[in-house]
Amino acid sequence: MHTPAIPLGAPVLFIHTIWADAILSGVKTIEVRPQNTAKRCTVYLSPTGSDTIGGSVDITRVAAHCSPH
Repeated sequence: MHTPAIPLGAPVLFIHTIWADAILSGVKTIEVRPQNTAKRCTVYLSPTGSDTIGGSVDITRVAAHCSPH
């Protein structure tokens, strides 16, 4: 896996390998998190427990979190 150059201070999201691979391959296009983010930028993905970067994604919008209750 090619490790992209990461700018100093760039945001990194640690995520399980199966989900990182699905996001980077385009199979998974939505990531549900417990809290919304104000970030609209490139975020680098790192498999949980790893010290490597698998790739990057651009956060362009955030949808409101819908609670089932």
